[in-house]
Amino acid sequence: MKSQYSMTSLDAIVAAVWKIEQYTAGMTYERFLYAPLLVDAVLYNLWMMSAAARQTPPTVQATYPDIRWQVMSDFREADIENYGDVDLEAVWAMVQDGLPPVDRLREIRERERRVSRETR
Repeated sequence: MKSQYSMTSLDAIVAAVWKIEQYTAGMTYERFLYAPLLVDAVLYNLWMMSAAARQTPPTVQATYPDIRWQVMSDFREADIENYGDVDLEAVWAMVQDGLPPVDRLREIRERERRVSRETR
């Protein structure tokens, strides 16, 4: 059961990070500020990533210490505390420097899938 649970969270993290990267590719902070639909889409995916990171089992997190699980987990809490006054500079900083590499996340997801199949 643990492995299936982690697959769901890892799939959600990969999808959210990939979407954020696609949405913001080649974008400047100034363009981001004036694109409210894009801001909403990025925030939504950051929240999804954060929720999924909190659902990723500690054993999986411990296996991959190169991923900043706590940073991902904490994003939603920090952002919700300031709801109504979202710090878009902090959001942009997360998009630019705080996201784990999607290729690394895919590697982790595939390795965890193999481990899950082998332990059945």
